[in-house]
Amino acid sequence: MVGVTETSDGGYDRIARPYRWLEWIAFGQSLQHSRICLLSELPLVDRILVMGDGDGRLLQQICRSQPGAEITSVDQSLAMIDLQKSRVASAGATDRVRWVCADGRQFSPASNEYDLLVTAFYLDCFTEFELGQHLPRWLSGVKNGGFFYVAEFVQPTSGWRAIRARVMLAAMHLFFRRQTSLTNHRLVDLTAIFDLLPIDEVNRAERSGNMIRTQIFSVR
Repeated sequence: MVGVTETSDGGYDRIARPYRWLEWIAFGQSLQHSRICLLSELPLVDRILVMGDGDGRLLQQICRSQPGAEITSVDQSLAMIDLQKSRVASAGATDRVRWVCADGRQFSPASNEYDLLVTAFYLDCFTEFELGQHLPRWLSGVKNGGFFYVAEFVQPTSGWRAIRARVMLAAMHLFFRRQTSLTNHRLVDLTAIFDLLPIDEVNRAERSGNMIRTQIFSVR
């Protein structure tokens, strides 16, 4: 499908190619495992919206696990989209993916257009106020009975794991604020935000000392 180009974030463009290795240095394989660990638990669907997938490693696996789905991928970096296109091509799915280069804060899906919304390590780019504005709008694009698939960082509440997570997440946010247009300065409590949305958890997996959580929600 033909992609739509609006704007490209220069910061994310600069880190697109080394991003995979920067991620590996900081987290090893934990983030990639968390991105894909529950894909097999999703039913086969027709239309999928993926927000902010970055270099396309998750999108590639979605193309393989959902062989009949048409997919819209929204990302604000043209360089990241180029990497996505290469990985999607290797999965033989180029004709099933439409790319939109846009800041997610300016993207509005058509109501009830999709069966599945996917966000992985994307929601932590936004402040609590921004998520309160934009996440309900993205979810409005999912049909009743559809699904929301999310992988994100979580702050453990006690022990040495809490200290380690606090240090790592603070360093991560500092790096992205300096390299990109990231506005968020801290990890947002997603549980409190999710509790206000018309979604119900149906599956979850946790990794890296409970610092990373993958969840599947049904949308009502």
